[in-house]
Amino acid sequence: MIPNIFKLTDLWTFGAKPKILFVSPEAAPFARAGGLGEVMNSLPTALKKIGCDARVMLPKYASIDAEKYQFSKEAENMNLFPKDPKGLFVCNVLKYENKEEERPITYFLENQEFYEKSANIYGYGDDPVSWL
Repeated sequence: MIPNIFKLTDLWTFGAKPKILFVSPEAAPFARAGGLGEVMNSLPTALKKIGCDARVMLPKYASIDAEKYQFSKEAENMNLFPKDPKGLFVCNVLKYENKEEERPITYFLENQEFYEKSANIYGYGDDPVSWL
């Protein structure tokens, strides 16, 4: 048995609090298909409660209600691949932050071609490209 010689919070005693960005195809309550969506809700929330700067990023699916979650634009017209003649990889980044809730800041990658036409999280022929 390994003795518990330090607490998790001891890891950042001498420096700034850890910054953690979780990038996932799903995160509750915005989009979830199973257990991963639940973990991407509870784990960042728990880390935030103990002092980490934990944030989440996921695709902005068509099923995510933009009126329910008031987004702000964090970045606009980012071209992820400069040699993209059709503009398929041009993205925006939206931000959701509700200071009344204990949940972490959540970013959404907005791309018309890969995510906003999708009704489901998984099961499309372009899934390998979508998750690059």
